[in-house]
Amino acid sequence: MAFNERDARGIFNSSQAGDPRQDDYDAWLGTDFLDTWIPWKRHGSSNVLHMDGYAKSVYRTDGLLGMYPGGQILKDPAFYAK
Repeated sequence: MAFNERDARGIFNSSQAGDPRQDDYDAWLGTDFLDTWIPWKRHGSSNVLHMDGYAKSVYRTDGLLGMYPGGQILKDPAFYAK
C-alpha cells in the first residue's frame, strides 16, 4: 500500500502531530500511532491506494498485512532488523 485515507483529528491530536495534508507515513511508527491517523472505522474500512495505482477499501487486518513487510506488524515504534 502506498497511501491511506486520513483522519485529520488524529494527526492534530497526536503527540507527534504532523501536517494533515501529509500523504505518506512510516510503518515503523507502529500501529498504536498509525491507528490515530487512519480512520479504520469511518466507513467500516479504510480507502487505500496501492503502489500499482489501484484503490481499494480494506479492513484494518488486511490493511496492516499490506502495510508491513512479510506481515511482521509492529505495534510500538521500532526498526526492522537488517
